[in-house]
Amino acid sequence: MDAFAQTRIVYVGSSSVEALEPRRLRIVEELTRLGHVPNRDFTVSARSYNGDKSQLSQLASVIVAEKPAIIYAAAWDAANALKGLTTSIPIVFAARANLESPVFRIVDNLQQPEANLTGFTRYINLIPKKLQLVKEAFPHLKVVGFVHGDSIRPERQREYDEASRKLGIEFRFRKVDKADLATLADKLSKLSDDAFLIASDDLLTHNRTAYLAQLAMVKKPVVHPEEATDKGVLMHYVPVLDGEA
Repeated sequence: MDAFAQTRIVYVGSSSVEALEPRRLRIVEELTRLGHVPNRDFTVSARSYNGDKSQLSQLASVIVAEKPAIIYAAAWDAANALKGLTTSIPIVFAARANLESPVFRIVDNLQQPEANLTGFTRYINLIPKKLQLVKEAFPHLKVVGFVHGDSIRPERQREYDEASRKLGIEFRFRKVDKADLATLADKLSKLSDDAFLIASDDLLTHNRTAYLAQLAMVKKPVVHPEEATDKGVLMHYVPVLDGEA
């Protein structure tokens, strides 16, 4: 227990401190279950930037200056802001982003993160499951277009093709670029695809407002990677962890 004595852990999240409290308590409960005594062996405090990324840099500097023993960054943004400020304080990240993407990469090797970073990504490839859901919703559907901006690795293409074959669906890759987004509705409407799945990649993520307005004008089923049913898409499907804040 001596090596763990007086360990100060800071949990950083984007929600309000009040909303982060259930997760903070879960960390305390789990450490207690492992035999550590709260307020004697460790403390866990929650810090928030309240969803305002403009506050994140200053908050990260304050936290690092306090020299906690461990920082748990509950989002990619927080981990990214903290990583450049310290090489000695362990940073545990929990990212929802696809860390294989150059935009969201915060370590070079996810299997063996370098320096003082470690953690995990909650990114899950849900395309096979989305295909199943859209087939259940529209049993007579035959052709699904997969709208994406970034190139798709060959192993991913094989995974999508295999999932679609099992469902009796023809899967067509529909790559777009930034210039296509302003007229995306017209582009998709001219295709013979029965429905569309929208990728969660860098081009589409960073131009969300532009293409959502276009998707609302497409008169075919559209499955979006995040909550956007109020913007005209048919459905969304995302993973949610119990107690996530």
